[in-house]
Amino acid sequence: MDQLKMSGVKRSLMILHAAGNVHAKTLTAYINQIHALLEEAQDNVKFLSTIRKPTQVLVSSMDFKEMRTTLPNLMNSLRNIWMLSKHFNTDDQICSLLDMITNIILGRVHGFMDFNLLNTPSEAEKIAIESKSLLTGWIDSFDNTRRLIEESGREARWEFSVEKQFSHVRHASKVCSDIANVADILSQLQFCFTDELIACTKKPALIEKARKRTNEMTVSFAQLQYDSFNPNNGHHWKNHIEWFHREVCFVDAESASVAEEVYDHLLLSKLAIDALHSMIQTKYRQGIGKRFLAKVGLIIKKFTVEIKEDETMFRAKMDDPPIADNLPPISGAIYWSNDIEKNLALTLESLSRVSYVVKHSTWSAALQKYETFLKELHDYKVLEISKMNNLLYL
Repeated sequence: MDQLKMSGVKRSLMILHAAGNVHAKTLTAYINQIHALLEEAQDNVKFLSTIRKPTQVLVSSMDFKEMRTTLPNLMNSLRNIWMLSKHFNTDDQICSLLDMITNIILGRVHGFMDFNLLNTPSEAEKIAIESKSLLTGWIDSFDNTRRLIEESGREARWEFSVEKQFSHVRHASKVCSDIANVADILSQLQFCFTDELIACTKKPALIEKARKRTNEMTVSFAQLQYDSFNPNNGHHWKNHIEWFHREVCFVDAESASVAEEVYDHLLLSKLAIDALHSMIQTKYRQGIGKRFLAKVGLIIKKFTVEIKEDETMFRAKMDDPPIADNLPPISGAIYWSNDIEKNLALTLESLSRVSYVVKHSTWSAALQKYETFLKELHDYKVLEISKMNNLLYL
């Protein structure tokens, strides 16, 4: 353009026109066209530079809050471009900008939503919720800006349709919502079928089966052979989500059998109640959790059996207790009875911190048996200490 503005070029063009050269008119038209395009390009650069920074945030930021915060500012910049630009003020032009930004947002969400994250459901749920918020934030920013333009009464209205662009956004938002729900359910199931629960029973087969089924549900999302964010695959996605919920219903139903098998074959009451206590501190699945909590009576029953077993063992060995080689007989007997008391006391402590146990109808009877045996242990230790004192004064 600088060359076309040179005085020599202008003089040459005047001479060609004066001479009636057939190409002079065409050349002048080309030069005028170039000037118009340059003016348009400069205007576009001027106004598009206002969306460069917020767009860059959308492209590169890893902070959802920062991305959401920039959306209203970005949409306001588009409003200013629409209102002030001489060239970037048509429906096609503004729609092309909306298309570009929408595709950036969709691309970021697609990148964030890696279904392998479902192996860590809490993280997957968090990202899905944040992604949905980003998508809905973009639609809300557009709707708010369009409303402000209409209310102003001074600006050309945005009467163009954005259904094509935003139908993709709405579908992606639905996928994120579904994944957040899936992740929440998977977390609930994981909080119920724990390693602690497996460790407390002699028959963990049904728990392991439920965990395997939960894992298969989790892996199924990463193994999908289609792009779930493509609206054309919406029916496939809907079918998969429906299949997932059917599987969850099956696991819910099977949990009744899991509860029966686990709590009918407990190893130790302390292990069982610790597993339940850990579960109720979490966002466990209510239906399954209630079935497990309904079995606290069996845990209390197991505790009374343990008291009875310790009582029988104590009475059988109290006259000749198992003593460590490095301890004298009387001290060894006291240490042995202390160990019995300590183990039962630890179990009692674990049981007592769970309100479902304390409120159970059989708890007071179990507590009475514990206190009766505790008194027997105490009397035994008093007797052994008396023997020791007698020996010291001989």
